[in-house]
Amino acid sequence: MQAISSLGAFTIQHEKVGETSFFTLFIPFESLHFQLQDSIYVSKTEVTLNLVNEAEKNFYHELSTFEITSDDLNRIHSRSLQMHFSTKAISGNISAFLKVKNVLQGTLQQELFTFEPPYENRMQTSPLILFRKSGYEFVTQFPFDGALADSVSITQHFNLPPDSLQVVVNDRVLWKWDTPGPNLDVTLPMENCVYHGINVRTFFGNRTISVDEQRPYSSPYEERYPPKIQIRQMEIIMLSADIQQARMIRKGELAEYIEQYWKRNDPTPETEYNENREYFIHRVMEADRRFGLKGFMDGWRTDQGKILIKYGEPEEVYKESFPIGTYPYIIWYYYSIDKQFIFYDKKGFGYYELEEKWYIDRY
Repeated sequence: MQAISSLGAFTIQHEKVGETSFFTLFIPFESLHFQLQDSIYVSKTEVTLNLVNEAEKNFYHELSTFEITSDDLNRIHSRSLQMHFSTKAISGNISAFLKVKNVLQGTLQQELFTFEPPYENRMQTSPLILFRKSGYEFVTQFPFDGALADSVSITQHFNLPPDSLQVVVNDRVLWKWDTPGPNLDVTLPMENCVYHGINVRTFFGNRTISVDEQRPYSSPYEERYPPKIQIRQMEIIMLSADIQQARMIRKGELAEYIEQYWKRNDPTPETEYNENREYFIHRVMEADRRFGLKGFMDGWRTDQGKILIKYGEPEEVYKESFPIGTYPYIIWYYYSIDKQFIFYDKKGFGYYELEEKWYIDRY
């Protein structure tokens, strides 16, 4: 299952790091029913979630009841309730059965999710950013008016604890931790401003990684892709001069060229660990897992895959499956770099192509 695809529908995010699978269920406020009681809008919701493995065995069950209040229905827009939990790492496909019951109205919504496990050698989960207001937490789409929340909490899990971590808001480093540990769970005060993006940066620059520690991250990639294909993938992030030079390299010298390229682009050359290379490898593998079309195209060759490799995960995603007068489309927003990309499903089978294809299409 992909990361949060939209806050307009129930979404389950599954990330595997080390020996643990982390899940987050997002329930959009807009899907809930609110009743006006004494000038306050109230929604009382009962949530039942069951996770079933390939052997059809129920390995997780959750039953929770939430009561949400608001004095302004406009503040409900684009917000989502969240439930997060973890289990022992899942190796096969998973089915999730979700029931959301409106206690006040008696109505019931049901969803079935079936998804494959994520890329197994991921180093860290995506940061989960939760805003707290009036005693409950929620996620929201950006930009977000900070005055509407009392605080923000950030949760993230690491297979290899970083040496330091920064929280960046509106391109400014506002908070920093040294040796944050394998699990980040912090609550920060909010400023009264409009947020265009909150980003978490991790650094591994002071750590020396042994060969054994590096192998799980690089070996699957190198086994799957020969040097010739690696070069084609690297062209997505290369400068024009590097691309021209790479295309002049002889086939027998490609492997050495790749090693030298990553050495030149190592942010911490004094260590054995190259953050840029590992992030690149993860993005390529993630692109193949999420966007590959079996028998047609590898995920890294698709427009969505190329943008993911070049810019990473979008800060917000909007999806319109049944638009009027046009093709289904997805918009990826990158507020921190002031970019957005629109992908259209013109062929009608889930193959989304970039609107401005010239932007990345060098092939």
